Amino acid sequence: AIHKTTLQVQKGVRANLRKKFTIRKAGFADRSIKITQFAKKRFLEARIQVISPGPTPDVFSKHEVGGIKTARENRRVAIPQDILQNRQSRVTKAKRPAALIQRKRGFIITTKRGQDLLLQRKGRGRRSRTIIAYSLEDRVRIPATLGFFKTVQGVFRSQWPKNFAFELERAIRTIKR
Repeated sequence: AIHKTTLQVQKGVRANLRKKFTIRKAGFADRSIKITQFAKKRFLEARIQVISPGPTPDVFSKHEVGGIKTARENRRVAIPQDILQNRQSRVTKAKRPAALIQRKRGFIITTKRGQDLLLQRKGRGRRSRTIIAYSLEDRVRIPATLGFFKTVQGVFRSQWPKNFAFELERAIRTIKR
């Protein structure tokens, strides 16, 4: 029952991850939600963790607890506006801040309120127009959106009684007399 419930919790956390974020590499996300310890006959405990596979830094922990992302020295955090994303919710390399400025299609302005914006020129000549491509900030608040613990508790509370009752019934039914 513990093993089955742990697998269901893992499946639930993966589904929650897909619901909350735009997952581009499903394999990466699936390998990040690991069962690190299975229950055994003499050790009735299982452990599930969020661990980034390979040398990749932990990308999900900051979304579990939230926090503040601070820009590197003499730089700013560029927040893309929705207009830049393509159908897969990606910002292509050509539309990243450095590429826009390098191609001379982008420029930075400061508004009257003191906010820095990276604008992008669209079109040519008199018909050209500008759009806000990025908002540039010194630090950005990252909200706690993952809800790993909440998901684990919800799935466990809903599945554990069913799994335990089923396994107990099976054990009683198959007793050797």
